[in-house]
Amino acid sequence: MVLSTWRNSAASHSWAMYTYTDGVFIDACQLTRMPYDNYSDDDWIYVSEKRVGVDLYEINEYCTKDYSSEEFNELVYSDDSFWKLNRDRWTTWNIMGSYMETSIFNSSSIDAQIKKIIKD
Repeated sequence: MVLSTWRNSAASHSWAMYTYTDGVFIDACQLTRMPYDNYSDDDWIYVSEKRVGVDLYEINEYCTKDYSSEEFNELVYSDDSFWKLNRDRWTTWNIMGSYMETSIFNSSSIDAQIKKIIKD
């Protein structure tokens, strides 16, 4: 599995997990955080998309205003959550000693970089 993070805008970020299947990286799931409204950083919307078929995704939306901070932490940040956003795994890629940055907008580049590292 390959993990990726990126910035959509100054106030929006995303995380994704890719699986390697039949020689190709496939987006297995994605989480996007965005402001609840454009005027406040107090509340956030998190949209979770998980692949459940070839072109079918299970989509869930969570708003921080609907949960206590402890409840929301359990949804996306804690070690018990699916996303585990508080873990270091989302900050640095270290594959066999090679650090790299990638973009979801060029998945063929990701495939080529990973294959080169594995081959080397």
